[in-house]
Amino acid sequence: MKKHLIYIIGCSALLASCNLYKSYERPAELPLDGLYRDTIAGNTALSETDTLNFGTMPWREVFTDARLQSLIEKALTNNADMQKAELTYRRHKPDCQLPAFPICPP
Repeated sequence: MKKHLIYIIGCSALLASCNLYKSYERPAELPLDGLYRDTIAGNTALSETDTLNFGTMPWREVFTDARLQSLIEKALTNNADMQKAELTYRRHKPDCQLPAFPICPP
């Protein structure tokens, strides 16, 4: 009996929680100008001034410490995920180069 009462209370609490929040209503007009630095579109002042940002810089220019560069290089060469991906690519490359399946990159 006690078990049934716990199930009833639990189910009623679960069903009652469905109406705690009202449904989301999106605002009609959102001010989106200037929220994202779009250097490609050329419609902002940033496109003329910021031609080299952090995302386009090579990692060797960002991290100039020689010891840190050697650690990053070691991590890149010993990356298990990259090694697995390369082995998988090399294993499947002959299958993809059949005349009927030209889908692999060279």
